Amino acid sequence: MNLLDRFSHTWGLVRASFQVIFQQPRLLLFPILSAACLFGAALIYFTPLAVAPTGEPITTSAHWKKVGEKYLGIQTDGVDRRGKQKTEYAPTATSMVYLGSWYFITMFGATFFNVAFFHEILAALRGQSIDIARGIRHAGARWQAILFWSLLAGVVGLIIKAIEERSGWLGRLVARFVGVAWSVAASFVIPILVQEEKSVNPIEAVKRSAQLLQRTWGEALIGYVGLSLGTTVLTIGSFLLLALVIAVSIALKSVVFGLILGAVWLIALIAASYLLSVAGQVFRGALYLYAAEGMVASPYSQDSFEGAWRQRKA
Repeated sequence: MNLLDRFSHTWGLVRASFQVIFQQPRLLLFPILSAACLFGAALIYFTPLAVAPTGEPITTSAHWKKVGEKYLGIQTDGVDRRGKQKTEYAPTATSMVYLGSWYFITMFGATFFNVAFFHEILAALRGQSIDIARGIRHAGARWQAILFWSLLAGVVGLIIKAIEERSGWLGRLVARFVGVAWSVAASFVIPILVQEEKSVNPIEAVKRSAQLLQRTWGEALIGYVGLSLGTTVLTIGSFLLLALVIAVSIALKSVVFGLILGAVWLIALIAASYLLSVAGQVFRGALYLYAAEGMVASPYSQDSFEGAWRQRKA
C-alpha cells in the first residue's frame, strides 16, 4: 500500500467519526455537561474554605495564607533566589485528606459522565437517537463498577505520580512508560463498563480491555495516527492563519481589527480541538464494537477497520 492509500484510509476513519457527530450533534453536549457539573462540585467543595475560621478577616491575605497552609498544603514562607515569594507544597494531614477526597470525587465524576457519554456513543453507532437522561440513568445503574474503577485508576495514577516526583531521570522515564502502557491497556475500560454488566471488578475490566486491544491494535493505531495528524494540521494551519492576521493588522495599523480576528481565531481553534476530541471518543466506541462484537458501525466500513491494516501487513 502506498503512502497515498494510507492517508486515504486514515482520513476515512476521521471523516466517519465526524459524520457520526454531525448526524448526532447532541453528543457534543456530554463533555460540556460533565465540565459544568464538575465545576459546580468544585464550587460546593471548596467554597467552605472561604469562610473557614482562621482568626483573620476573610478579606485579608493572612486569611487565605492560613487556608492554603491548612487545607491545601501550600506554604508561602520565604523567598527564592530571585527575591520572589516562594510557594511550595508541604502536605499536612488535613490537606492530604481534603485534597485526596477531592481527587477521588473528580475521578468518580469524570468516570460517571464518561460512562453516560459512551452509552450514548454506542447507541448512536447502532443507529439510535441520543438521550442525555438515558445515558445518565445508565451510569447511575453502574455506580458500583464506576466507583471501583475510579478507586483503582486513582490509586494507579497516584503511584505513577509519586514515582515521577521522587525518582531520578531514569525513574521518571520508567514511570512515564508505565503510565502510557496503563492508559493504552485501559483504552476500552469505559465502553466495557457501559456494555458488559458483569464488569464490576476493575482489574478484570483492564484485562478485558487489553484483550480487545490486541485484536484491533492495528486499527487503533490507524485511528490514532489519523486524529493526531488532524490535530497537527489544525495546529500548524491555525498558527499560520494567526500570523497572517497579525501581519494584516500591522499593515492596516488597526489594533481593534487584530483583536477581533484574534478572538475569532481562538474560538475557532478551541471549537475545532473540541470536535477532534469528541471524534476520538466516537472512534474508540466504534472500535470497541468492532473488537467486542465484530460490528462495523455505519458510516465506518469493513475496509477501514480491517482491509487497511491487512494490506499493510502483506
